[in-house]
Amino acid sequence: LRLCSCSAFYHVADNNDLNEETLDGRGTTHCTNTIVVQPALQQRPLVPHNSSVQAGRVNTSKPSRKRSLSLQPAALPEFVCRQKVNPARFAPFSSEESKFSWSVDDPVALVDFVWRLSRACRKGDILNPATAVSSDLPGQEVPAWSAFNGLTASSGSTPPRSVIGYCPVVDASPTELSTVYTVLKKCVDRCHGAGMAFTLVVFDQAIFAKALDIISSRATEFASVVLRLGAFHIACTFLSILGKRFKDAGLMDSLIESGVSGPASASAALDGKMYNRAVRHHKIV
Repeated sequence: LRLCSCSAFYHVADNNDLNEETLDGRGTTHCTNTIVVQPALQQRPLVPHNSSVQAGRVNTSKPSRKRSLSLQPAALPEFVCRQKVNPARFAPFSSEESKFSWSVDDPVALVDFVWRLSRACRKGDILNPATAVSSDLPGQEVPAWSAFNGLTASSGSTPPRSVIGYCPVVDASPTELSTVYTVLKKCVDRCHGAGMAFTLVVFDQAIFAKALDIISSRATEFASVVLRLGAFHIACTFLSILGKRFKDAGLMDSLIESGVSGPASASAALDGKMYNRAVRHHKIV
């Protein structure tokens, strides 16, 4: 791994299914891949791609001409979740903590406020309010949030490109608890070896649920692990919450009767399973 001990890093693990075509459907490849993401620093020492650091020395030996890899299966430790323990609940927020407040001294909040204000106005509304109701004026020309911040950001404020390291592949499917336990164990050992107090691991929704059961049953062993759900699955969960709240309140009937979507597509989109259609439905509503 081409990493530096002067900066923290986090792990991202997911399944890698090749699903080769076989006669009986067996013998397909199901493994688990893990990568390490570390924010790049300006003072990071550069290491050649075809070299490895060992005992403070750089090995620049030429790669071999071998084109095949020898498979060395490793036995995974068996893990059995005997009793499911629910995770501890978060403490409720007080009324003072739940209040939204921002200061002009905060540049990020100020840029966000300017974007919201400019998106609420058409071209010419601020410069010439008397002609704001004219139909000859073009519509909204302020870009979306990501494009607006990309255009207004200075050259020095953009974070540098992160460094990605590839960990050894676990030749097992993450649907097994033993595979997820092995991944968590290796992540903890890797972070402890780098001198990090916490281990941040990002999973998708299916592996996240299994990892949460493992950490709940082995709270002492994985006390330093901080689980995080992927951004895409967080958005899908949020869309599922919106659909569950308003699905039977007339939202699904409105989408079907207006011809926006069919019954099956509307039901799947409101359950958070079809991301693009769900976002389109909520934007229309």
